Amino acid sequence: DFALCSCGSAVEVDHDQNPIPDEDQVTQHDNNERMLRLVRQHSKRIGAFMWIKPRLESCDQDFEDMIASNRDIIYGIKVHPYHSKMAFNSDKVQEYIRLAQKYDLPVVSHTSNDYESSPQLVYEMALKYPNVNFVMCHMGLATDNQEAIELIAKLPNLYGDTAWVRADMVYQAIKICGS
Repeated sequence: DFALCSCGSAVEVDHDQNPIPDEDQVTQHDNNERMLRLVRQHSKRIGAFMWIKPRLESCDQDFEDMIASNRDIIYGIKVHPYHSKMAFNSDKVQEYIRLAQKYDLPVVSHTSNDYESSPQLVYEMALKYPNVNFVMCHMGLATDNQEAIELIAKLPNLYGDTAWVRADMVYQAIKICGS
């Protein structure tokens, strides 16, 4: 048994899209460092997705160094456009996508019915960065999943995650996209 995890303690905005107060913010570094310590202790059972904070922080040398020195337990970069209040195709998110390309890591993104998390934006980045694998988490949460399924079927570097997806839609995704 093996699980992949990310640590969402560093969200930039809450569920109502209000900024998290400065005194309650967890830095990108501290959030990932804490997760990596846990993963390192259980590396035969858990792998890490690095959580990003593109709204308030950047894809800096510290972030890259953290990936380089922990590459054996890091399996990808996690983007949550809704909780960053930043579109997946923004320049700041693309800095992280280019870093993922450099380290041959997939980019895993929350997708939903809001603009920032739109499956269409993930598709556009998968077109722009054909050497990076992208995963649409939830395949468009709070939608009928049709758009995500159709987009995933078009590109070899675009995948779907079935968490919070109805079973009938999972079967449809497998039928259309393959397993």
